[in-house]
Amino acid sequence: MNNALLKIQEMKKTISIINKTLLICSLVLIGGKASAHYEMNISQVTNAPFCPGESFQVTYGIHFVFDPTNVFTVQLSNATGSFASPIAVGTLAASGAGTVTCQIPNTIPAGTGYKIRMISSSPVAVGLTFSGTYTVGANPTASIVAGGATTFCSGGNVNLSVASVAGNTYSWIKNNNTIANATANSYTATQNGSYKVKVTNATGCSVTSAGRQVTVRSLPTASVTTTGSTVLCNGSTVLLTAPANTSNTYQWRKGSIPITGATTNSYTANAAGTYRVLVTNQYGCTRLSNPGVKVTSGPCRAGNNYSEEVISTFPNPFNEQLSVSFENEIDQYVSITITNIIGEIVYSESLELAAGAQKINLDLNDLSSGVFMLSVLTNGGLKTQKIIKQ
Repeated sequence: MNNALLKIQEMKKTISIINKTLLICSLVLIGGKASAHYEMNISQVTNAPFCPGESFQVTYGIHFVFDPTNVFTVQLSNATGSFASPIAVGTLAASGAGTVTCQIPNTIPAGTGYKIRMISSSPVAVGLTFSGTYTVGANPTASIVAGGATTFCSGGNVNLSVASVAGNTYSWIKNNNTIANATANSYTATQNGSYKVKVTNATGCSVTSAGRQVTVRSLPTASVTTTGSTVLCNGSTVLLTAPANTSNTYQWRKGSIPITGATTNSYTANAAGTYRVLVTNQYGCTRLSNPGVKVTSGPCRAGNNYSEEVISTFPNPFNEQLSVSFENEIDQYVSITITNIIGEIVYSESLELAAGAQKINLDLNDLSSGVFMLSVLTNGGLKTQKIIKQ
């Protein structure tokens, strides 16, 4: 009887030990499963070394599926590798393995000891720090300085520049298009547009500057037409006219000397000389008419000291060149003018001819095809003839 009781007591002790063991194993297994939820392993980091503002990707794997509400966060240490105040550089709402798109902050200081790790939110866990350290470079500066006014008249320019730093490279951009061969730290702009420069330093970090607008103003029109012969005789005058524009101002010149009071778009010349007009528009841009109009004087018709000229043209119609022939008995000045069908002067020439038979070859290759009026003014008077350019 005593033996039977002893055996029953021993069996109860054994069952109790087994139950405790099972309980401990259950707790271990439960703890092991819970621990498995925390496992996340970074397998790849792209684009290193980094520049401020640069994007990169972190690829990771897991052992067990995280909760549906979980968010993975990639953290960056400080430059010494400490995660005392980690910087979140990318997040991904996921319960399984994947890739997180990250970005280095623009304000992060340069350094060579940065480290990367991941954390999860559900359940809360901190992953292992990824192997190795990472370098974050410093961005260069790219602030354009203009060497003069950025608004100027056609034909002008302005020098744009950024600081020259050893190891930096430069690429200038106009209206978002790269300018070929513009690779110095400065560029001379001569055209309208928004100019930028991309600066890259020795560590491969790049910055593109803000745009700098350059405005080029057009020059005014400064052509001169004449009314009447450019040969003065017996008190005659020549009316010189530039295109009228209420926004423009005018200053006529005889030779290189401004004519006092000659400040409208027309001027009546009564003396021999070469005349030009300086036109200024509302932007202060100027243009001097060129070539000048040459006004000559005499000799003039007097009594019977002349003969009636005989004038002929050949060929008519013509292609490139027109010949004008004269037969006269005295030396004289001749003015030749060709106008189009609306009265605009398209050719003008004044010359002195000796007595006798003369032929002048007019090079009219630049004229377009059409009908024109040839006017020839001599001491004997004005003669006109219709000519045709084929």
